[in-house]
Amino acid sequence: MQTKYESRVRGLAISKGMELVRLETSQTSADKRFLYKLISENGTTIFPTGRGVEGAPLQDAEDWLHHPWE
Repeated sequence: MQTKYESRVRGLAISKGMELVRLETSQTSADKRFLYKLISENGTTIFPTGRGVEGAPLQDAEDWLHHPWE
């Protein structure tokens, strides 16, 4: 289920030509945690970058969308 916060960040990503992708990191339903990544239209990961980095918390993705140069 998508939260209002996630929906807002997803809309911000769309407005900048990207897609917010949610990655499930826990297999148990009681302990679901999600990481996110921003991808371009051609499927290239824009954020987070780095070898072995699967995703980032939603707050970090939102911060990056507001200030990508930092």
